[in-house]
Amino acid sequence: MNRRWDLRLVPSAVTAWLCSIVFLTSGIMPAVWTGLACVGVTGAILLLRRRYRYRRRHSGGHTHPREPPGSPTELVGALAVVLLCAAAAALTAWNATQPARSALADHPPGATVRVSATVTGKPTAYSSQSFASRGESGEGTAVSLHTEHIGNVPEATEVTVFATHPAWRELDDGDQVTATLTLTDTASPAKLTARASSRPW
Repeated sequence: MNRRWDLRLVPSAVTAWLCSIVFLTSGIMPAVWTGLACVGVTGAILLLRRRYRYRRRHSGGHTHPREPPGSPTELVGALAVVLLCAAAAALTAWNATQPARSALADHPPGATVRVSATVTGKPTAYSSQSFASRGESGEGTAVSLHTEHIGNVPEATEVTVFATHPAWRELDDGDQVTATLTLTDTASPAKLTARASSRPW
């Protein structure tokens, strides 16, 4: 039995993934250009496929219409689906990163803030090698927090803390803490990060 793969959703899926990744790493405008580029590439592929099918029918001696198989309406519909997937992916990423973007707008990288938060997950040891891409040096404890307040303002967002004080090792999932953090230069809406040199309380 011959198995035929249905690849019609591949362009939409690839577009959604690319737009989400580009948005999280580079921002909204690069994501918009990525989406438009995906629409252009998809359109080119569909036109080439349409042309190939036309030539194949013509060379086989079959009767064929004046226009290549596949109507312009089908082509426009396919491109519209890809464009909608790009827009949906960017909008989803925008909404998901809204809390971190709001926090960074109020407290840019380098700012020192006091937070009230809940520990999410087990603290883990880190070294300069394991987090070199985030600009961390030395050794310490990486702790994931869900903030309830930053300063005196209610702000709910996720932040990874790179702490050098040994007391951070004693924390456990679900613990309520208050701590003084300094947002790192690598903090972004995709991943809010901070350093801590004092103990939490």
